[in-house]
Amino acid sequence: SAARLSDEIRSHRAKKTYWAKVYGCVPESGEWIDPLLREEYTSRVVDDPSSRVGELSFNRLSTDNNTSTVEIDLKTGRHHQIRVQFAHRGHPILGDKRYGSKLDLGRDRIALHAKEMRIKHPTHDEEMSFVSEPPEWGQSLP
Repeated sequence: SAARLSDEIRSHRAKKTYWAKVYGCVPESGEWIDPLLREEYTSRVVDDPSSRVGELSFNRLSTDNNTSTVEIDLKTGRHHQIRVQFAHRGHPILGDKRYGSKLDLGRDRIALHAKEMRIKHPTHDEEMSFVSEPPEWGQSLP
């Protein structure tokens, strides 16, 4: 059953949902498909034959003080994918200094939270959901 669970994650059948707080007012919803190139410490959107497609969809949950809170459904799982795709469009994640945030949240934290993962049970034909409540960003972020 451990091998089936690993295969579920590796083959991108596991569904992952994230919450992030980003700079600016993002559109109400959207789907982004970009060619991403992984480098030693970062990744970036490029027009390069060696790139791999990164795909996500999002819904804006709220806006406040030139920031947006978004819920993100990850379709692929590329290196730093969410961070790169939002920063590429001028919406870096708060605290993510590697990809353009000027804000330091301390302890290498960024305002990105893995909210839910849904996978098929490795031996039964039923979906399992694991949920982690998001932090109170309003208390700890500007």
